Amino acid sequence: MNTLSEKEILKYLRELSNKLGKKNLKGEILLFGGAAMVLAFNARPATKDVDAIFHPKNEIYEISKEIARKYYPKNQIPQKTFFAIDEILQNILK
Repeated sequence: MNTLSEKEILKYLRELSNKLGKKNLKGEILLFGGAAMVLAFNARPATKDVDAIFHPKNEIYEISKEIARKYYPKNQIPQKTFFAIDEILQNILK
């Protein structure tokens, strides 16, 4: 599986931001795991995926899938990479 460098992650996040802006939406994303280690701590050169919680769930999830399909073959897109804030909150509140 391919890895994602700091440059690539930032590129995809900028593209996500631009696409949200075109829809007049603002999003919140909390990165953790390997992506956080790459971007915030420079602890490694790359990561296998981007683990995140985010809002608004549906819009960011759909745009993220669109970006992944643009840059990666279907068989290389990780499944279950993203988690949504409202799904986590629903599980906590049960």
